[in-house]
Amino acid sequence: MSSLLARRPLAALLSVSSLALIAACGQETAGSASTPDTADVTAVATSEPSTGAPSVAEAQAFIDDVETFYREFGEYSARVDWVQATNITYDTDWLATKAATEGTEMGVKFANQAKRFNDLELPPILRRKVEMIKLGLNL
Repeated sequence: MSSLLARRPLAALLSVSSLALIAACGQETAGSASTPDTADVTAVATSEPSTGAPSVAEAQAFIDDVETFYREFGEYSARVDWVQATNITYDTDWLATKAATEGTEMGVKFANQAKRFNDLELPPILRRKVEMIKLGLNL
């Protein structure tokens, strides 16, 4: 197992970061076993914030979108990693790398979008979640 982590530290980091973010959110839902739609992922990442000052409602909506993405993508990524770990081939390595790359790209986009709420007075639970989004890539 440790040799797998040594070969794929980015995938391991993504898995741990996703799980930490989901655990920090403290919400469990019975999700579907389907993979996340690329259109859904793009819609979350490219949704344009309003040009005015951010509001607490906008922060809550942003957090809800991020949690939904990580809930769905986390399951997808974990399944890809499991397949790769139990059937090590060029193709499964490629799939795991692609999933890790997509997760990292989305994490960067979410972290950049979360900066918008830096100066907003948020309830402690929302502030913690915004900070987790910004710091999640470094965990």
